[in-house]
Order: sequence, then structure tokens, then C-alpha cells
Amino acid sequence: MADSDGAYRIEFAETLAANIAAVMKEIGPQLKSKSSIGSMARGKLFEITKNYELSITSYRDAVENDDQMDEALARLVIVELQAGKHEDALRSAITLAGRAKSFTFRSLCLGEEYSPMTLLGEALLLNDRTDSAQEAFEKALKANKNDTFAAGRLAYILLAKGENDAAAKLASTVSASVRYRQLEPLLRFAAKKTQMPFVKASMAITIAGRSMPGRPITVNGDVRVAGLSESPDWCLDAGMERIELSEADTLATIHAWTKAGLGEHASIAAFARFVLQLLGLGAPPDLVRDAIRAMADEVAHASDSFMIAGHIAGAPVGPGNLDVSDILADGGDKRRIFLEAVHEGCIGESISAEEAMIACEHAEDPIVKRVLTKIAKEEAGHGDLAWRFVEWMLHDDPDLADEININAALEAALSDGDDAPQASKLVEKYGVLTKQTKDEVKQHAIDNKIRPRLMALVKKAKEAKKFASRQEQHRIDLGWLSTNGLDRIPA
Repeated sequence: MADSDGAYRIEFAETLAANIAAVMKEIGPQLKSKSSIGSMARGKLFEITKNYELSITSYRDAVENDDQMDEALARLVIVELQAGKHEDALRSAITLAGRAKSFTFRSLCLGEEYSPMTLLGEALLLNDRTDSAQEAFEKALKANKNDTFAAGRLAYILLAKGENDAAAKLASTVSASVRYRQLEPLLRFAAKKTQMPFVKASMAITIAGRSMPGRPITVNGDVRVAGLSESPDWCLDAGMERIELSEADTLATIHAWTKAGLGEHASIAAFARFVLQLLGLGAPPDLVRDAIRAMADEVAHASDSFMIAGHIAGAPVGPGNLDVSDILADGGDKRRIFLEAVHEGCIGESISAEEAMIACEHAEDPIVKRVLTKIAKEEAGHGDLAWRFVEWMLHDDPDLADEININAALEAALSDGDDAPQASKLVEKYGVLTKQTKDEVKQHAIDNKIRPRLMALVKKAKEAKKFASRQEQHRIDLGWLSTNGLDRIPA
């Protein structure tokens, strides 16, 4: 993997350098112009240097000075997408496509040919309108069969829908772009009619429900994970030996480790939020310190998981952008923070630790075994941190015990689905548990570790609440006696 990764990065760098040099040569003489041409040139320079706000302003100036500058409007769409202004980009893309003009232009860094329909497809996709995006990309390819960007995006959508034959037909167009070099192995699987349920239409890996390793990051009940990236930054080569598995088992192993990597990556954000919540609640320093350590642990867990996934896939695997907007939407809601710790920490991380421990016992690959040994130990520590936090919260406010519905919480954990492809027990050699084994491990952890500990915590809190209630009643009684002079001993 290291050789192919190095070759890919060299090719990508050479492509970027050649195109950026050509653009700089073209726009150099235009930068000082006060015309629309000058605004366009400045927009391109700011776009290349990722100064998106100035780029957006420059392109808008170009459009306002000359409303026929279709390329300026098209580039405005691109930069708005890059800046994460997806709704603004969709409005601009609809305006551009509505002009019904047939023209193409080249991207600044990779030299790809785009059309208004290509940009409309991308804007629709990033606004979660996948079916409309597919239609737009199909129209873009019909107008220009060499539109590699549209071909790659369309291939991802088709793979996600299980339309492997249609996706495989795009392989030759996709392979012409250095952008999609890591898509080629997936299209080879598709050509062999292998189902790939882990591919998500928005260029991501599907994570089903809450059943993922680590502590998930949830916002208003929705679990968030990053999309899949082609970047090798999180996917270091550890020198693993090449594995021999069937296509189905290979797919299942890639799926499991990629899913694990994205789950652990999201856990970094979850612990970052948890640290802020601890500070807001006035938690003792040992809880804050251990939460910060847990955040660093998750960085290593994510990197190790992507390393194994990338090795088996034969191409770099890593996380893309993680949506962290509104992650503090709870506003310091003590009840919500408490219940998240119960569900995601006490229950979720305890199960993750148990699964990692059993997976380690089955694993035969030495590197996989080393990774799982570390994950099992540290995830157990993260679970213990959650238990200590919950106990601290209950000591401070025993009324919170009434918020825990033990049976419902554990039933929800047991019913979490697993979207893993079917696989044989051979995958356990590489740290992947079959569905049957995972179900058994989860049930054992709940029956023997989680349920007894939760029941003991709730019982202790309710006893403390009763004791506090009796003490309060005693104080009230003494106060009434004193007020009425009944506590005095008659002479």
C-alpha cells in the first residue's frame, strides 16, 4: 500500500502544480484590473489560496459588473461549496443552470471540465437531495462524456444504491481523473457484482444507528460521523502482511474497520464536548483530566482502524469533514448530559470494550491483535470514566436516578442493528466479529456487567434520596417545635 500511496501523491502533486502554474500565468497581468476580468482573476487567486470569503466577494463583484459572466457565477458555486455554504451554493447553481447555456470551464487545480449541470449536481448532493443530484450528473455526462467529476460522483451514488453494473460502466471515465484514484478498487468490486452496503451516496461510509465503536457524537438525537476521505493522513502503513480472504470476507473486513475508524474519529468530538460539559457542571479535576486523555486515545484508535482498513482495501482510507455545528445545543442541560453519559458511555463504551476484548482473543494477525489490545484496555477506561461521572452526578442530584429507565435503555442497546455484510468466521482472524458473536458478546456484557452496575447505582441514589428526605422532614419537625415553643422543657 505504501508504494501505491506514494505514487498517487506524486501524481496528484504534479497535477496540482502544473494547473496552478498555468492559472497563475494567465491571471497575473489581470489582477490589478478594476473590470470584471480583474475581479475574476482575484477570485481565482483567492480560491487557490483557500481564502474563500475574499474569493466569494470577488466572484460576486465580477457577476454584478457583468451579468453575462457565466464562469464567474459557476466559480462562485464552487467556492460556496468549498466554504460549506451549501444552501447559498444551491441557489447560485439553480440560477446558473436556469440560464440554459451550454458551456464548460476547467477547474483551477485539477483541470477537470465542469458544466453548469455538474455544479448543480454537486450542490444538490451536498444538500441531501441525492435523487435530483443523480439526474443532474446523468445530464452532465450526456452532454459531455468526458466529465470525470460528474462520472465519479455518479458512480458513488450508484454504488450506494446497489446499482453495481451501472457504476462499473463509468470506470474508464472515472480512471481519467487523479481525484478518483481511490474509487477504482470499489468499481472493480462492482464489476464482480459484489454488494457494497458501506458506500454512502454523499461520498461517505454508512454508519447504522448507534452501533459503532467509541462514544458517538450525537446532536439532537442524530448520530454524526465524518464522510470518507481519500486522504492518507489517517492511514499509516504498519507493514501488515497481505491477507487471503474471499471477496465477501474482504468486503466485510474493510467495512468493519472503516466503520470503526469513523466511529472512533467521531468520538474525538464527543469527548471534546464532554470536557466542556464537565467544566460547565463544575466537575472535579480527575474527571476532566481523564476525559482529555480519552480524546487523545480516540485519535490513536481512529488512526489504527483506518490503517487496517486501508491495508485490506489496498488504498488510503480516512475521515473527511465532520459536521460539528450545534454540538453544544444542549445548552448545559444537566438531564440530557446525564442521560447521554448513561447511554453512550456506561452502556455503549462498556459494550465496545467487551467486543474489542473478544475480538482480540480471536485475532491472529499480530498487528491487529496489538491494536485491539490497546483499544480494549482504553475503551474499558472510557467506560469507567462514564460510570464515575454518572455516580458523581447522582451523588450531587439523586433525583436524576428517576430519569434512568434501565430496561428500556438496555433493550435499545440490544436492538441496535448491525449493517455489516455477511461473512464467514475467517474474518475474526483480522479482528472482525461475526454478527452472531457480536450479539452474544453484547448480551453477556449487558447481563453480567452493565445491568447489575446500573441497578446498584440507581438503588444507591434512591436510598440517598430517601435518607435526604427523612433528614429534611426532621429539620421541618424541629423547626415547627421551636416556633411553637414545644421544644422547651417545662420548668
